[in-house]
Amino acid sequence: MIASKLTPLYSAPADFAKADATAFVFRGNELLVGEMDGRLPDLRACAELSLDETLIQPLGLFAARYYCCVAASTETQAPAGYHFVKLRALLATTPDDVLSLAGRAFQIAEWARTHRFCGVCATPMIAATGERSFRCPACGMIAYPRISPAMMVLIKRGDEALLARHAASTTNMFSALAGFVEAGEAIEETVHREVMEEVGLQVHGLQYFGSQP
Repeated sequence: MIASKLTPLYSAPADFAKADATAFVFRGNELLVGEMDGRLPDLRACAELSLDETLIQPLGLFAARYYCCVAASTETQAPAGYHFVKLRALLATTPDDVLSLAGRAFQIAEWARTHRFCGVCATPMIAATGERSFRCPACGMIAYPRISPAMMVLIKRGDEALLARHAASTTNMFSALAGFVEAGEAIEETVHREVMEEVGLQVHGLQYFGSQP
């Protein structure tokens, strides 16, 4: 996967300059990019947003450049020359390597936004050293970025494939069946359960294809 080319960092490099740091700035599910060329801002441009610097999270080094990420408030307005664009709108215009980084950045920024305080005792959390986690200085609770494993399965019958559309979908898009893994469930069990719940079919002959973040 392209994301594996990233060298993760858990703190900003000691010698980096703000002009040399590329930032993924999210407002909900929107990403801040240049209006004309879709470029990502550096931290100098981000200074106009009055971001809480404690929320800026190191992402890592990619192509010898330092990347970080942050979740801005929903009231944040884009600085001159930039605008916020929904992530899905970037699929057709953004290089795969940048999209891969954006996916990771979004998850880390959202994790940092939602774990500012301990979920046990409400004490402000502090960043741990040497790993990507927050630790509560009062009760010791540790919070890692949430991972939500899911499966996607292509059901075949001869040279035909089964596609489905969610009943509540606002588009007419059909796709392969997918679903999240439940606690204590093996991925194969998820395939059987989700297929039965969604289309009422029993499947057999499962074959593993691949994985992606």
